[in-house]
Amino acid sequence: MKPFREKLLNNVMHSFRVKHTELPFMDSPWHNHSEYELILILKGKGKRIVGDSIDNFYPGDLVLVGPNLPHIWQNDDEYLEPKNNLYAEVIVIQFNHDAFGTEFFDLPELQAINRILNLAKRGILISGETQTLLVDMMWDSVKSSGVKRFSILLEILDVLSQSNDLKVLTTTAFEKAYSDYGTDKLNKVFEYIAL
Repeated sequence: MKPFREKLLNNVMHSFRVKHTELPFMDSPWHNHSEYELILILKGKGKRIVGDSIDNFYPGDLVLVGPNLPHIWQNDDEYLEPKNNLYAEVIVIQFNHDAFGTEFFDLPELQAINRILNLAKRGILISGETQTLLVDMMWDSVKSSGVKRFSILLEILDVLSQSNDLKVLTTTAFEKAYSDYGTDKLNKVFEYIAL
């Protein structure tokens, strides 16, 4: 199955998006988009596929997905049963590489952040003390606006750039195959896995 190309609408009032969402189950299809996406699972469990990485997710799961990297979070089947009274809850921060200017992340002070953003093209699982710290910061970003929200995003990226609690999710082979050979063969494999 070819990943659905999600086109996120620009908002003239914000240079990036912060969303806190509760829903019966996570229903996004296998997809990709040009934005970075920091996804925090507050409630819910199921299967997470990022590139060629397949794993279970639980509350507290925190992942940074880079641009154009196919991904899906799919709740377990029990979430489809209304009688179970289960629901999913997430905080998502989405931003373009050039949201703050085309050369913003090229500034000398931001080189460590730029390295993390390059690494995010393979997906990054965030754990440990970094995860705990970022959960609070993401809640702060939900509650804030304007310059404060902007500065929180930079703080989040700065914390990530200094962390040792990061695990790259996809293999270099996937990254190379996905970029060199197109997506048709890989999409057939992931269609089989996801169904």
